[in-house]
Amino acid sequence: MITIPYWWLPVLLFAVWSLWAFAAVAELRAKEAREGVAKEQRGGVSVVPVLPLFPLGFWGAAALVDVWAAPWGTVVIGALHLLLALAMVFTLVRDLRYCLRRERT
Repeated sequence: MITIPYWWLPVLLFAVWSLWAFAAVAELRAKEAREGVAKEQRGGVSVVPVLPLFPLGFWGAAALVDVWAAPWGTVVIGALHLLLALAMVFTLVRDLRYCLRRERT
């Protein structure tokens, strides 16, 4: 099995949840554009409770699983977050394309 450096998982987790923040903003902008919300009335997205807590929580969960079944906590949490990253990239590109197409018309 491939040995993963100890710092790999927290970097991946924070990167994926940071990507989630961008995807959440893009999704909100696309939704507001579809609904025709005026620029003065557009809202925002708060990522403060999610961004520091979720990556740390998943890192802790992976560490707990690794105590009993190393390295499966790191492998499973890492793989699930890679899938989440793929989904976020897909939605981010979709929503940004919609917003850019909407601005041109």
